[in-house]
Amino acid sequence: PHLGISHLTSSVLAGTFFYLTHNPEVLRTATEEVRSTFTSPSEIVTGTKLNSCAYLYACIEETLRRAAPVPSHLPRVVLPDGMTIDDEHFPASTVVGVPMYAIHHNPAYFPDPFTFDPSRWIESSTTSPEAITVARKAFNPFSIGTRGCSGKRLAYMQLKLTLAHVLWRFDLRLAPDEPGRGGGKEGLGIGREREDEFQMYDALGFGRDGPMVEIKCKD
Repeated sequence: PHLGISHLTSSVLAGTFFYLTHNPEVLRTATEEVRSTFTSPSEIVTGTKLNSCAYLYACIEETLRRAAPVPSHLPRVVLPDGMTIDDEHFPASTVVGVPMYAIHHNPAYFPDPFTFDPSRWIESSTTSPEAITVARKAFNPFSIGTRGCSGKRLAYMQLKLTLAHVLWRFDLRLAPDEPGRGGGKEGLGIGREREDEFQMYDALGFGRDGPMVEIKCKD
């Protein structure tokens, strides 16, 4: 879990810094919220004040939507009796799955899906409770159910604490000498040419075989 959470946190932080610096108004709003909530960095701890930073939390949610740490599908194997999904039958042993990236960029759930818009997570005159409910049902960066990420709460805590400290202490901007770094560009291939989209490359972290350890109480 430690390896998984440290990898998740670092990738989401990178994505958040990318989208904040590419959207100066969003960065300004998030920074003002943090600096008006805390009078000093020593106050930035887990608790009521940090949880009250709704816009900061929305920035994290929007980054997880745009750049989920596991953007590809989580494979599942069809059971012996087969399975029918959307009127399409899949025989036993077929590997099925839907990429998280595809779900999170479906306009049926997230209008204007390629826009980084934290306000879509906050009820307002332009965002209805119904729209947020639809988005929440499709939002799935940590998977769900028994296969959901056990470190989800730890990840959110680390992300909120880190971002709050950074925004309170520092003024951020996009590095002027490398304005396009991290984003898409012409020639990268289909789906990778959006300059304002953080580019991620999915990979398996590691594999193992054993060890098998026998444990008994000491004498």
